[in-house]
Amino acid sequence: INAEYMGRLAGSPCAEELRLARFGLSAWPRVVTPAACPALRKVNISVNNLTVLPQQMELFPIVAAFAGSNPFSHFVLPKMPWLQVLHLPNAGIVDFQDVKKGELQELDLSANRLTDLPLVVGHIAAIGKVQVVGNPVVALNWTGGLLPALSGALVRQCPHLKWVDLSTKLLLHVPPELLRLTMLRALNLNRNALVALPTIACPQLRKMEMEIKVMN
Repeated sequence: INAEYMGRLAGSPCAEELRLARFGLSAWPRVVTPAACPALRKVNISVNNLTVLPQQMELFPIVAAFAGSNPFSHFVLPKMPWLQVLHLPNAGIVDFQDVKKGELQELDLSANRLTDLPLVVGHIAAIGKVQVVGNPVVALNWTGGLLPALSGALVRQCPHLKWVDLSTKLLLHVPPELLRLTMLRALNLNRNALVALPTIACPQLRKMEMEIKVMN
C-alpha cells in the first residue's frame, strides 16, 4: 500500500471504507492506523494471505468486514463491538464455537470446513441472514432453554446432518425440513414442549428421543 493511496484515504469520505482485496497481505498494513482512518467502518481484506483476522481491527469502529478466501489456520474474532456484517467464505475455518453474537446480523461462513454448526449461527439466523452452505456439517448440538429456533432455511443448507440434539429447547414444533434429512441418524428432542408427534421421513434414522406434551 503506497503513500499516495493512504493519502487519498486519510481525511476523505472514502476513509470510511478500506478496499484491500487481492493485495497479497499477510498482516495488517502498518500504515492503516486510527490516525489515518479514524472513521473506518467497512473493511474488505478478502483474497489475501492472512492466517488470522488482524487484531488491529479492534482499533476501528468497524461495522462490516469481508475477509473470505484467506488461509486462516485458526480463527479468532477480534473484539469489534459494532460489527454487524461478517463475510468469511472459503477461509478454511474448522471451528467457530468461541465467537460471540454481539451485534452481528449477517454472517457468511459458506464453503468452509465446519462439521458442527455453532450455536452462534442459530442466534444470528434468528434475527438476520446466515450462509453456511458448502460446509461438511454433520452435527448440531443446541441444548438449553434460551436458545434460538431452528429455521427450515438453515436446515436446508446442511443436508449432511447426521446427529441433532435439540433437547431442553422448549420447542412446540420441529421444522419439517429437519425430519426429511436423508442422512439423519440420531435425533434428541427430549425435554421440549412438543404437542404432536411429527411425521418423520429420515431413512437412516436409528435413534430418536422425544417427549410429547399431553394437552388437557
